[in-house]
Amino acid sequence: MSEFRIDQIKSQDATRGPDVAGITTFTGTSGIVMPSGDTAYRGGRGRGVWTGGYAAPANNDRLEYVTIATTGNATDFGNLTSSRHGVGSSGNSTKSILAGGSGSRLNPITKVVSKQLLPIYDKPMIYYPVSTLMLANIKEILVITTRRDIDSFKKLLGDGNSWGIDFSFKIQDEPQGIAEAFLIGKEFINNSPCALILGDNLFHGAELIQKLNKAEKNKGATIFLYPVKDPQRYGIAEFDNNQKVISITEKPSKPKSKYAITGLYFYDEKVVNFAESLTPSKRGELEITDINQLYLNNNNLTAEILSRGSAWLDTGTFDSLSEAGTYIQTLEKRQGLKIGCPEEIAWNKGWISDNQLEKISLKNPNSEYSRYLKELLLKEY
Repeated sequence: MSEFRIDQIKSQDATRGPDVAGITTFTGTSGIVMPSGDTAYRGGRGRGVWTGGYAAPANNDRLEYVTIATTGNATDFGNLTSSRHGVGSSGNSTKSILAGGSGSRLNPITKVVSKQLLPIYDKPMIYYPVSTLMLANIKEILVITTRRDIDSFKKLLGDGNSWGIDFSFKIQDEPQGIAEAFLIGKEFINNSPCALILGDNLFHGAELIQKLNKAEKNKGATIFLYPVKDPQRYGIAEFDNNQKVISITEKPSKPKSKYAITGLYFYDEKVVNFAESLTPSKRGELEITDINQLYLNNNNLTAEILSRGSAWLDTGTFDSLSEAGTYIQTLEKRQGLKIGCPEEIAWNKGWISDNQLEKISLKNPNSEYSRYLKELLLKEY
């Protein structure tokens, strides 16, 4: 067992999670766990815990901890159910709402099925935003949909237990704006921080997890920006040299920047109160832009910029739907890895076991998707 120093712990990409049974979890590459109220970042004492790992020629199943002061030796105190690599930890206290529009631009396809249930290459569209939330360590998700489609979503997603998460469902009878999601989900949010993601938005890229983790720690509200060549079509954020947002404008004729506001937002516990204070816009809807403007007015709006190498795909038109499918297909065929695979994310984070993943893979053994899940258990890293 090697010496493990406090400065090594600080270097981990750790994310603050909820207090559970007297401990505060930090999820990241090492699955660090600290006693509540006594963190390494304040120079206090605690225990760092990590699980599994790779030591040539194989993965290992050890559970180890180190008493954190300055330096210390790891102590083996148990075993995982199997040898694993890259194991994560528990989720955080942020809840999330997943909202979808009517899909009118995709008529007549959406006459009989929700847009979010349409396929993006090899998976239903909703798998991708759900995967984004899971990468942010969010485990409680409210899906807002129509009365017509709610049973289809329940049949597809279930209660979330097979992915180690929890799904709830609410009906939006009439489309009255994105910000109405906070009123529909008021009881679900229950004065907690929350995230909102639009069901037709796909996010991908190496920096995504880092940006999600950062957003979860930010105060107030956080919006995600992406550079586009046609900013007139989007809500646009303008910011100063320090990347501080100074204005937001919906579909400006003369854009002050090329950075579009995507369909992913993080908010503190004040968001419901802000939503309740809104009046409908000229088109009769409660606008998400107005929510963001209230945070900006309070000097409490942060922007995370998705840079070159990241992808944001809005699948609201026939062309963008087809382009998203081609993007996913190209990457998956080239790399042999799935994008937007909730089962894989849950397994990597330790939210489901090897046995649970195997059972899922055996439900449809002739499916290429199921074969991929089964092969995860056989891979050496």
